[in-house]
Parts: sequence; C-alpha cells; structure tokens
Amino acid sequence: LVPPPPPDAFAFAPIVVPPSTLPADLKKARGDATLPQGMVTFVVGRGRQRLEHVSKNVLCVRSDYFRTMFGAGMKERDA
Repeated sequence: LVPPPPPDAFAFAPIVVPPSTLPADLKKARGDATLPQGMVTFVVGRGRQRLEHVSKNVLCVRSDYFRTMFGAGMKERDA
C-alpha cells in the first residue's frame, strides 16, 4: 500500500481578490468628453458567439488597452 500524502501536500496559497473599482470607474465615465461614444460587438470563440451592445466608454475606463485602441487617431474610434 502507498501511504496517503500529508494533509498540506495539496495546499494552495489563498487567492486575494481586490475590492471592485466598478462604481468609481463608472463615475469617471460620466461626462468625460474624451471618451468615445457608441457600442461595439465582440465575436468570440469557435462558435463565434456575439456579445453585442458593449459600451466603448466603459471599456475605456476599465482598460488601458481599449482606451488606446479607441483613442484619437485610431480607426476603431469611429468604427
């Protein structure tokens, strides 16, 4: 017989989830004329599932990547 592993053999470090910044981010989006307006549609996965009516300004407030992509001078801003 193989002895069982010690109790802590499969222990993992606890996952620390930071507090949400969504309410503060949504306040930032209100009235900010530098943010693009409009909605986008994402097509994702092998099944090409559509995620429609995603707000550009919320994406920009929550993500530096989208803020850059939808920023001035980029064709995606007006797409």
